[in-house]
Amino acid sequence: MFVVQVTPLIRGTQLESLSYFSKIDYPAGAFLQVPIRGKNQTAIVTESKPVSSTKTALKAATFSLRKLPNQPDPVVIPDSIRNTCEALSTRYPASAGALLFSLLPPDVRNGS
Repeated sequence: MFVVQVTPLIRGTQLESLSYFSKIDYPAGAFLQVPIRGKNQTAIVTESKPVSSTKTALKAATFSLRKLPNQPDPVVIPDSIRNTCEALSTRYPASAGALLFSLLPPDVRNGS
């Protein structure tokens, strides 16, 4: 089992990072469809850790993790785009998800 942290690609959102659990170790930069407020939204994986390394933090958390649905062959963006987004998020007052939403073309944002 893995704890997968994702950044939703939604314009104008305050959601910076969400955590889910999954049986599959998704690579950083993979596009996934995640459940957010009753809808499936596109999100990008920022980190994936084994549950064993985060067990104490999960026990102390005041929330429970939702299961991530299985994803058929997720598309992965290059490291250079992720690094550019991280650099821009330190310079401008915008979340990483909002910056990626602006930087990526619609076809890539939709995971195709």
